Amino acid sequence: MSLSFSRSLRSLQQDSFGPALAALIVTSLLLMAWSAWFFLAKVTLYETSRDFSVQRDGSLQVNFPPEALARLRPGQAATLRLANGSAPEGQTFSAQVMDTPAANDQTSQVELYVFSPEPIQPGQTGQVQVEVDHVSPAMLVLRSAGQFVDDPKLTLSPQQPE
Repeated sequence: MSLSFSRSLRSLQQDSFGPALAALIVTSLLLMAWSAWFFLAKVTLYETSRDFSVQRDGSLQVNFPPEALARLRPGQAATLRLANGSAPEGQTFSAQVMDTPAANDQTSQVELYVFSPEPIQPGQTGQVQVEVDHVSPAMLVLRSAGQFVDDPKLTLSPQQPE
């Protein structure tokens, strides 16, 4: 018995653990890269609407749901994508939110200015996307889990003393 035990000790002493150490280093590097992406990357959140009309001055009146209006502010970047009949990809134009309804206003229309070399024709169809936030994937996970709410209308206000 002692002969086989001494062979196993010599075998352990001669083992360099090289492949296991290399795998551990590679796994650690991948985990650190994924963690950096998870906490530092930025994901753009959009509010989207397909209901818009072209005004005489070339601006757009876009209808958004009431819950989306709370996240829209003048100056936000937007994109107008026009549909071209049977073509899957239409024309894309940059736009900017110019005006939003007041808090007590009953309308759900937002005015956008479109940066276009030619005027947009009335009756065209497409979609409008407004950039409303840039968050990390970690923040998206926390929001979907209900652990973090970054919406001012959903935060609790302190109670007034009676």
